[in-house]
Amino acid sequence: MRESNKTTEIILPNRIGDSVLSLPALLCLKQLQNKYNKNREITIYPPFHFFEVIWSFKLFETKLLEEISKVHSWFSPADETFFLSTSYKSLGIRTQKSYGENIQAKPLLKYNVDLPYLSITKTEEYLSPNLVEYLRTNFGFSIATIRIFGILKEMGYSEKQIIETFQFDNNSLELQVDELNTWSPTLAKNNYLVCCMEAAYGRKREAKRRWDESNYIELAEKLHRETSLLTVFVGTDTSYKIPQTLKSQQSLIDLRGKLTLVQLTQLIRHSKAYYGNDTGPLHIANLMKRPSIGIYLSTDPKDYGPIFKDLNKAIIKPQSLEKVSEELISSIQLQKV
Repeated sequence: MRESNKTTEIILPNRIGDSVLSLPALLCLKQLQNKYNKNREITIYPPFHFFEVIWSFKLFETKLLEEISKVHSWFSPADETFFLSTSYKSLGIRTQKSYGENIQAKPLLKYNVDLPYLSITKTEEYLSPNLVEYLRTNFGFSIATIRIFGILKEMGYSEKQIIETFQFDNNSLELQVDELNTWSPTLAKNNYLVCCMEAAYGRKREAKRRWDESNYIELAEKLHRETSLLTVFVGTDTSYKIPQTLKSQQSLIDLRGKLTLVQLTQLIRHSKAYYGNDTGPLHIANLMKRPSIGIYLSTDPKDYGPIFKDLNKAIIKPQSLEKVSEELISSIQLQKV
């Protein structure tokens, strides 16, 4: 199906991990666009604090979703807008036709076309089983990634076209600029590890997703003894106090609460590897093609696993610190000193 000059807007999820997990479907859309419909005008709106990173992949025109954008939409609404998460941050956007998941708990947000498959608990019920199985078997995608492919069918592409067109491997989604910005870490390239001890932005109700912080501190010390590599701790939650004696021993560096997301991305991009809970930085590490260890305590990697499955080792409810250490050293091929 060929549509002339149809304007399509895609509002990416606010959470960093979910935003990263939507990229394979957007890459597929670009491939379909190039093959079938070059006149469709597509604009994506990433999370404000993650804009520069998403923009760097040059998939489509990328804009900030600011108040002025919402005002502009009332004078020149897009033909269609896809809301990949149901968030009150999207209130005020006018469009000819809206697509999203209608949630009873958020009555102020109603879309013209309900997309129940955007909920990972409903994806396999409402999305084509054949498409789900194809994406899972051939690329190892988690449900959080697979669900976004549903919007391609809403745009008029057939399941056959999606399957025949989509190309994806570990060389996909390469940055299209040399550097995200002028900032770069002062640490020697590929001579340190990055770790995030928190999950869900430190929210107490998500504490069940976090492996105890003391485990990560002990692991960082163990890795330093065995590999001589420093661990750089990142995140926004600084409530856990790392003993000053450990910092002075220079086996770890605490940069929690000190980096922008662009700086965090650069830090991870130049690291040896990443380890930590199932949270945003894990997906950034995967997107930057760094080997990683993901700790899953309450979530399931089949639901939320990173897009490049071969680069990530998932450890579900780890039984011992030694097991995590062994997996990390093995996965990233560290040499013991």
